[in-house]
Amino acid sequence: MVRPEDRQADSAAERAHARALPAFSYDGTEVLGFDGEFLFRWSANDARPLDQRIEGETLLASDEGQRLVREQGAAAVKKVVKAGVSATGLAENRFMELSLDGSHLLVTTIGGSSPNVVVDLRNGGTFEAPPAPSYALSPNGTQLVVFGEPTQIVRTDTGEPLRTVELPAGSRIKTGQSSPDAKQMVLADEGGRAWWLPLAPGGVPRELSTEKKQMSTSRFAPDGRRFALGFEDGSVELRSSEEPTRVLRALNGHYDRVWAIRFSPDGKRLVTTSADGTGLVWKLP
Repeated sequence: MVRPEDRQADSAAERAHARALPAFSYDGTEVLGFDGEFLFRWSANDARPLDQRIEGETLLASDEGQRLVREQGAAAVKKVVKAGVSATGLAENRFMELSLDGSHLLVTTIGGSSPNVVVDLRNGGTFEAPPAPSYALSPNGTQLVVFGEPTQIVRTDTGEPLRTVELPAGSRIKTGQSSPDAKQMVLADEGGRAWWLPLAPGGVPRELSTEKKQMSTSRFAPDGRRFALGFEDGSVELRSSEEPTRVLRALNGHYDRVWAIRFSPDGKRLVTTSADGTGLVWKLP
């Protein structure tokens, strides 16, 4: 993990870690990364590596997982992980995403024969998600965006389709993310174009001008007022949710595809990881 002003050459192992899921610790003093097996830690202030190769779970390398540690302790994380493992017992690898309110858990699997599921942590109920390349869980966990053909928003208790999400003819949705208040989404189509979609009835998607750059990932700030777009060329843009076409700040430091973006709990910093083998921590206005 490095800062823009502190870039250094990276080994193959470090490049692999930079591709891992990043997150800030609950107090914002550390940056965490998870490579599928181990949890890695760096100082968020000076990029100094801390205790390396700690066995961990994907849930710990997430904003919601860190909040769970802060509010309820490590035992609460173990309880959630146990519920995810029980629901996908045959999976070889699992990636877990907790809903913003902590009520539901999305578990996607790689290998094995287990399906992707949403677990209602309040009552233990499970919903088997339709097969799809990717998903997005709503902040309260009651809805799931299934990025497939077609892309639909479905209920996680009954599987009932609530809405089909469509872009203008010729544009097929690849992935996206909902805002914390579930009132809008940022979407990427298969061509890498970025779209803004209000989720109110009758909301019409509009393309976000990105100077022909291809979007690879996105993330909303914790308060939902800002969001960041990452691109295939390594650049990052910070934008306003009130004026999504407005670029508040361009962040240039990576040389290759941006893999993931995470905001600090207070929204004043951003961590980005890239296929160039680096992770960068940015101070935001």
